[in-house]
Amino acid sequence: MDVITNHVFGKLDFFEKLNYSHYWKSKYWITRSQIETLIPILSVLFIGFTFIQIMTDLIRIEYLILEYFFFFVCLRLIFLFIHQDFKNYMIKAEIIGYFVLHELLIILETSKSLKEATKFIITGKYLIFSDIFSESLIRSHFGQQLNDALRSQINSQISGELRRIFLNVIDTWETGVEVAQLSTNMILNHLSEYITEETDKVDTWGSLFSGLIFLSPPVILCFLLLSGQISYIIVIILIATVFFGSFLFRPDKHLSIFTSDSPILPFTDNKTIELLMIHAENLSLGVSYTKSLNKALNIYITNSTEDIASSMKDSLISFRLGIERTSFTELEILRKFFSSRTIQILNLIEKFSYVNTKLAGSKLMMITEEMSKTGNLLRTGKARVKAISFQTTIIQTFSLISLGFIAGASPFFQLISYSVGEFDLKTHIVTNFDPIFIFLGFLMSILPIYFNFSSEYKIKSTQDIIIRISRFLLFLIVFNLAREILTVSF
Repeated sequence: MDVITNHVFGKLDFFEKLNYSHYWKSKYWITRSQIETLIPILSVLFIGFTFIQIMTDLIRIEYLILEYFFFFVCLRLIFLFIHQDFKNYMIKAEIIGYFVLHELLIILETSKSLKEATKFIITGKYLIFSDIFSESLIRSHFGQQLNDALRSQINSQISGELRRIFLNVIDTWETGVEVAQLSTNMILNHLSEYITEETDKVDTWGSLFSGLIFLSPPVILCFLLLSGQISYIIVIILIATVFFGSFLFRPDKHLSIFTSDSPILPFTDNKTIELLMIHAENLSLGVSYTKSLNKALNIYITNSTEDIASSMKDSLISFRLGIERTSFTELEILRKFFSSRTIQILNLIEKFSYVNTKLAGSKLMMITEEMSKTGNLLRTGKARVKAISFQTTIIQTFSLISLGFIAGASPFFQLISYSVGEFDLKTHIVTNFDPIFIFLGFLMSILPIYFNFSSEYKIKSTQDIIIRISRFLLFLIVFNLAREILTVSF
């Protein structure tokens, strides 16, 4: 059975790449071994069920063939979904990988310490890469050189162009500033091209997805009503297709990195960048670390009166007055307002300030400028994803208007069909499909349905819920208007 499964549906060996098995289990609560066990069991049960049907003469041969075809297609779709999910996972991991590479080079150039840069990546909690660097650091504690441990982990976990660049960075980071700068520019250019390529793909596939999920149901229903071929079973099949298609074939899954909380997002926040830039300029002028940070915080708090809670202001009074001896990075209250990445950078610069304040300022300036470049790329990607989402929303709204009109005028369309078919309009009864049409309208109003167990995709905002309810209300309004205007004489 395993041989047949592997040849027909494909092997699942990719579960071991880039820690995908852990990601899959945490997201879908099922393991690779359980999938490989469940498929043969389902196949045996299905074959047994059809054998009973044949022995009891309960099914004709053509329906039996149809059952087997349907079962095969369902299994194939399951494996297609798994492969597509892995592909999205790999693309997302590669995008994050280039951000990690850029950050790694910045910290290497700033600290001149591979161990410091490794710790920086570990605490960033990046998908896959933090685990790779964490395992390498653990191995270095048991006698293996950190360079060798990183090379071994990267060779075993990463593939393609990303692996080649990672290995080059580890081998050449000590060579000089020119090599590091060249690598940084190359990574930024590659990342920019990659984001453009992926968002363009999503734009194309997103248009196709919107057409299939939103535009096709009204057209199909209109055709069925006019041809007289509509029935409850056909509409239920259409609803099921729309429902499963809304989350099985979602083209922008791997671009959730631009819309969800992530360690790489702090530098899309202009206020954080401004805080660090002011701090860097003060340090470069020779101002002490504490006084420099106090000035930057005063400006940050003054210009963000609506965003900074009074509790934060009160807790920072003693620090801002120079009374508090506790290090800035040890103040837990700040972790509620600044990202862990921002705290890390300030902690690193505080260490440099003990040696030379002006040097610490120049290093913070360099880190902020470089991180701003990736921040600009993130903002570009985020804007393009929002534009794609807006396009889908427009298509969805017009589709709901069309669906509401067709559903509301369904008795009128049925009478046209009967008149063309030479039925007796006086004796023929118009079928009421309103409940199922309204359910389809409701379903299309709340799409896309993010059918998984990760909080990343769940509907969390009240605004989003209001928008979906508003779309359904729009459908009902159009439905009632069409019913009143076109069927008033029936």
